Amino acid sequence: MMGLYATTREPDPHVLRQACTTFGLVVAFFVLTWSYSLSQVPAALPSTDREWVQTRIDPNSAQWYEIAQLPGFGESTARHLVEHREEHLARRQSARRSDQLKDSGRVFTRPVDLTQVKGIGPRTVQRISPFLRFDDVPKTDLIDNVPPGR
Repeated sequence: MMGLYATTREPDPHVLRQACTTFGLVVAFFVLTWSYSLSQVPAALPSTDREWVQTRIDPNSAQWYEIAQLPGFGESTARHLVEHREEHLARRQSARRSDQLKDSGRVFTRPVDLTQVKGIGPRTVQRISPFLRFDDVPKTDLIDNVPPGR
């Protein structure tokens, strides 16, 4: 009768070779996957916020995910901006129907108008002004009349 423990014996060379091969393939797979993912990262990260935003954004037509790219913005503030814009446009449309008023459809005509949105103050407006564009607004209206931050 055998004891509680099996006697030790030499490992089968075939099983040992198969285990080492499998381990080597798994390690090679992870190394290749890791090196490929590193090759997808830009060689140098942008040194300024300006380099992150590829195009200027019109806050009157941009989606929340485009607005969220602005420096200092996140999903929450971007969604607040879009909600504010949609609420004001809906109010204007109902007023226009009843009063037959003409409306440009623009909630924001200059950077300082963004301070009406919850979570956006004068400092934020100063920081994002270079990344904004206001379509259908004369360029003379875009002169930075943004009050300095506190």
